[in-house]
Amino acid sequence: MNGKITGNSKIECGIGGVDLDLIEDKSNYKIISEKGIGSINIDGNDQASNTTYGNGSNLIQLERRNWKYKCKL
Repeated sequence: MNGKITGNSKIECGIGGVDLDLIEDKSNYKIISEKGIGSINIDGNDQASNTTYGNGSNLIQLERRNWKYKCKL
C-alpha cells in the first residue's frame, strides 16, 4: 500500500507479507507493533514485539501472525 493512514487504525494479517509505504512525514505517526514469529521492519529497522515507534497523532496498530510487515516512512 502506498498512501497515508489517518486516525486510529489496526492492521491484522495471517500468513504472507504487507508493505506499507506511508507518504506523510514520520512525525505524523505512532506505530505499535505486536508480533509472534517473523519480523516487523519499520524504516529499515527490525522491531521487537510490543514496541512503539514515533509519537504522532495517527495511530497504527500492527498485529503480525506468521509473516512479515515492512513499513517505510
